[in-house]
Amino acid sequence: MAKIKRINMVFLYVKDMARMRRFYEEVLGFHDPVIVTDLWVEYELPGAHLALHQGDPRVIEGHNPAKNTVRFSLEVDDLRAFSQSIKEKGVEFTFEPRGDFNSLLAEIQDVEGNPIRLIQYL
Repeated sequence: MAKIKRINMVFLYVKDMARMRRFYEEVLGFHDPVIVTDLWVEYELPGAHLALHQGDPRVIEGHNPAKNTVRFSLEVDDLRAFSQSIKEKGVEFTFEPRGDFNSLLAEIQDVEGNPIRLIQYL
């Protein structure tokens, strides 16, 4: 039987591509997208890709990203230092770094309200 090998990509529908790119590139440090079009910007991360997709307004109008049941997390090597650096860039935390199941966890939202979990394995 064929089996799934890995998660290939997570993508987010976005309202404002330029604003979202600034957040992911300048605040979170994503660099050098592997694909850039008017409607799609894709970043290669270890293990999977993350893409921003300019959503059709009819699809995303009235949508509340904070109520999504699908979330994603980003693993960082030093959560406390990373958190401090993005806090200095104006990022607010849903919850600050805290210990949880042999890891440190924190949660933020991007500029369109998509929740992002940050994790450092201990």
